[in-house]
Amino acid sequence: MKTKLTLINNLISQKGSSLQNIGLLNGKMGVCIYLFYLARHTENQQYQVQAEALLDDIWIKVEESPQSLDFGNGLAGIAWSTEHLMQNNFVAGDINEALCDADDKIFQYLTNIKEASLDLHDGLLGYGFYLVSRLQSYRKTDQSDQFFLLRRLLAELLNQVHAVVENKEYLLREPPAFQLKWKLPLLLILLAKIKECGIYSRKVDVLIYSLEPFLLSTFGANAANRYYLMLSVKQVLAAFNLPERWAYHIRMLEQNLNIQMINQEFSEIKIEPLSGLSGVVLLESLFCGEPVVSETFCKRIIASPYWDLIKEPEKTSPVEIGLQLGLSGILLCGLLSGSRRDYMLGETDQGTAEHVH
Repeated sequence: MKTKLTLINNLISQKGSSLQNIGLLNGKMGVCIYLFYLARHTENQQYQVQAEALLDDIWIKVEESPQSLDFGNGLAGIAWSTEHLMQNNFVAGDINEALCDADDKIFQYLTNIKEASLDLHDGLLGYGFYLVSRLQSYRKTDQSDQFFLLRRLLAELLNQVHAVVENKEYLLREPPAFQLKWKLPLLLILLAKIKECGIYSRKVDVLIYSLEPFLLSTFGANAANRYYLMLSVKQVLAAFNLPERWAYHIRMLEQNLNIQMINQEFSEIKIEPLSGLSGVVLLESLFCGEPVVSETFCKRIIASPYWDLIKEPEKTSPVEIGLQLGLSGILLCGLLSGSRRDYMLGETDQGTAEHVH
C-alpha cells in the first residue's frame, strides 16, 4: 500500500506541471527545486526527470512571453533558483551565460524605477538576494563587464534601501505573529551576505550602524520572532566587527527563549513555511550549526491534522503545493533539516509511519 507521503509527492509532481505561475514562491519553480532535492535524497531518477522537465518548461515560458521581474513570482526568483541549482550541482551549465539576459532585464528595471518597496516578494530585498547570488558566482570567474554591471546595480540598490530605512523605519517593525517575510531579519541577513562578498563594505557598514538603535530596541513580542531575530543578528556578528552591545542583545534574546515557548505559538495545523512551524525549521537548517528545534518540530509537523486534507487525489484541488504556503515548501524544509530528514522521506522510522499512511 502506498504511503500518504508517496501520494503527496505524486500530487506535487502532477499539479506542479500544470501550474500557470512559473515563479519561485508560489509557482512551478518552487516545485522544481523541491523535486531536485527529493531526487537527490531518495536517489529516485523519476523525480530528477520530472524536475528537469519543469525547469525546461519554465525557461521556455520565460523566452516565449514577458514575465514579471520580482523575486516571488518573476524573473529574479527564477534566475536565483537556476543559479542555486547549478551551484549545488543539480544541473550543469554556464551560469553567467544562462542568466546574462535576465541580468540585463533586471538592470534596466532597477535603474529606471523611481520608488521600490522593501519586500522580499516584489521589492528591494528580493532583488538584493538575487544580486548577491549573481556576484558570488562571478567572483569564481573572470571579472567581466557583466560583473561590474551587477556591482553598480548593487550599489544603487543599497542606496535605495538606505533611503527607505531612513524615511520609513516602521516598515521593519515586528509582525504580530511569526512571518518569514519580516523585513528586519531579512535585511540583516542580506547585509551580512553582502559584507561577506567584500563588496561596498563602507556602504554596508553605514547601513548596519543606521539600523543599530532600532534593532537594539527590538526584542520580539513572541518567541518564534525572537528566535528569527537572534539568528539574523548572529549572521551579522559573524560578518561585521561590531560593539559588545550587539552580542549582549543576542544573549538577552537567548535568555528569553526556549522550544516550548515557540511550540505553543503554533496551532496543530499551522505548519507551512511562510508563517508556520516548517518556517522555523527552515531557519534553523539555514542559519544554525546544530539542530535544536527541528527534532521536536518535525515530529509535530508529521503528526499534524494538516495531512488529513490529503486523502484522495480528486479531493485535493484546494491544497496548495507552492514553496511558501504549500506541500512542496513543507516537505523541502524537512529535507533540509538533518535531524528528521529520515521521517520526512518516510524511510526508516516504523513508529512514525503510522502518521503518514
